[in-house]
Amino acid sequence: MRNLATGVAVVLAILTASPVLADPPFQGTGFISPDIITSADPSAYTGATYTGRGSRLIFDYRPFEWINVNCYLFEARIHGRSIEFQVNPEFGSEEAARAEVDIYALALGRLPAVLLSRAERVHVNAGAPGHPDTRQRGHLGGRVPKVFGGNYSDRSFTIHTGSGQRHLSGGFLEEILFHEGGHVSLQNHQDAPGWHAARGADGEFISDYARRHPDREDVAESVLPYFALRYRPNRLSSGQRAAIADTIPNRIAYFDGLALDWSPYTRTSGSPADDPTLAGGVKDLVDEALDELNDDSNGRQAAESVPALPAAGVMLLAILLGLLGRRRLRAG
Repeated sequence: MRNLATGVAVVLAILTASPVLADPPFQGTGFISPDIITSADPSAYTGATYTGRGSRLIFDYRPFEWINVNCYLFEARIHGRSIEFQVNPEFGSEEAARAEVDIYALALGRLPAVLLSRAERVHVNAGAPGHPDTRQRGHLGGRVPKVFGGNYSDRSFTIHTGSGQRHLSGGFLEEILFHEGGHVSLQNHQDAPGWHAARGADGEFISDYARRHPDREDVAESVLPYFALRYRPNRLSSGQRAAIADTIPNRIAYFDGLALDWSPYTRTSGSPADDPTLAGGVKDLVDEALDELNDDSNGRQAAESVPALPAAGVMLLAILLGLLGRRRLRAG
């Protein structure tokens, strides 16, 4: 007990004496660049079949609640998967509903396969509700984000077409859907001991949004910068590439260790920190977590394998190793 208390005291002393960390390099990673994925990129969307009307429980950000409505239903085929588009009846006709399906299914088809690996449904509503965080936190750097959603347990995307049109005109539609795909298919990593260890070793967050919501948004905010660095580095500036590599090297290594299907995209070598190594000692925690969380033989994330949060002692060790390991501090 005395040794444990001494160890805790040492960790606290190191934390107290540590330099102030720099601000995150980005406000929200969905807005890093509109060129990471564009409308010129190919889509795996091969068409949609109208299957009639049906009662569905969908999420609507305007009342901020689940609503049961008689939706227009379409079976969309993306990456060889069948995904049901559940379109709010407010659109008024099958033709109007189909027009929205074609826009958003085409954009979803440009995402790598892993981000649709668990997706089963897409809720489509009208409107452009403000982000719920803006009610308490203000807006992100002068840009009020318009809401889309991704739900791991429901295996669903939520789209508001007014928001979608703004993202489409600004060139950020695929990037915002990419973030939501992180919630839909990779959110189980958020509570993994290995992710917590990598985050502790990095010691910083990639965005203001991730820092404000570390236990909800860190994976979803990190996955698009990871993808951009590894698979589309030529679509980032040199400063953006360096900022990602310097801020989240251990998270990058964590994603590298996963057997994820990023098709149809091919990894590009030679980017900054192309093969980062995890901080000493943290690697064991990450490897253990990856054994539990890696994809099954079909490349689909295991929805049931959400590890428990690490014990306090393990987290203190991860933080200590991060402070003494390869965490990089940037002046700010």
